[in-house]
Amino acid sequence: AAYHSDVGNLAPSLAAKFVHEHEAGEASLEAAYDLGGARMLGRGMAGCVRTCVKRGTHDTFALKSLQIDMLDPASLAELRTEVAILKSLDHPHIVRLFETFIQPRDGQIHIVMELLAGEHLKARLRREGKGFAEPQASGWFRQMVASVLYCHTHGVCHRDIKLENFVLEKKSDASAVKLIDFGLAANVKHGEEQMSDSVGTLPFMAPEVLAAQINRRSIR
Repeated sequence: AAYHSDVGNLAPSLAAKFVHEHEAGEASLEAAYDLGGARMLGRGMAGCVRTCVKRGTHDTFALKSLQIDMLDPASLAELRTEVAILKSLDHPHIVRLFETFIQPRDGQIHIVMELLAGEHLKARLRREGKGFAEPQASGWFRQMVASVLYCHTHGVCHRDIKLENFVLEKKSDASAVKLIDFGLAANVKHGEEQMSDSVGTLPFMAPEVLAAQINRRSIR
């Protein structure tokens, strides 16, 4: 059978024009968002994720703040790639990015994103215990496939597809799921889909990626 690729070269979404990137010396995060009642959503080695409220509209968002001096050059490059890729995507089942702030004063990069109130699908599955009912599972699966296909047709390969990276939009079983975490994502072109990096989460890696890892280890 002939090889078929779903990778396309569609133009970036118009939503990219509405993502604001504030470099050093421009608008400050505190001027645009109220952080007074921020709720902590997660914490890591280089930073944290918390809530923030837009001044004027009172809409609540997720704020990812990273300490610049805690990021090595490779991690910083990955972060810039992630931001650039998320800027280019606009799909109902992919998390939205709204603004970024680079603030040397506090030595941080701040990324304002859509707030997802629900849990990721692995946590939801663990809580369910016996698995999902077929109508529910098939509905979420259609949304998952739609988000991945959209990425591919726009020349983006996520490279870390797993249940933890699909999050419920709301705290409801009727909620839609959204694809998150584009930290390992890469831009690809039609006809140039083959990549050499072995990245991803081990239990979810494609067999050919695992085989490449094993071959490299045996060569060493």
